Amino acid sequence: MRKLILRKNGGRPKKMNDEQVATALDLYFVEGMPIREVADVLGVSHMTVWRLIAKSEPPKGSDLYEKNEGNYKVLAK
Repeated sequence: MRKLILRKNGGRPKKMNDEQVATALDLYFVEGMPIREVADVLGVSHMTVWRLIAKSEPPKGSDLYEKNEGNYKVLAK
C-alpha cells in the first residue's frame, strides 16, 4: 500500500526544482541549446521543458528572441 504524502499546498509535485528551472532557461535562452538537449541534460522530458519555455520570457534586454504564435523564434546568434 502506498503512503500518501500530503503537501502543504496540495497538488502534483513539480518535476523540476528552482535550480533546474534556472538552468533550463539559461541553457535555452542564453546558450541557445535546443529543447531536447536541455531536457537530456536535466533528465526530464522535452515536453516538461517546452511547457516551461512556453510560459517564460527571454532575459530582459535580450533582442535575440521574438515570440510568434506562442513559440520563440531565434532572430540572431
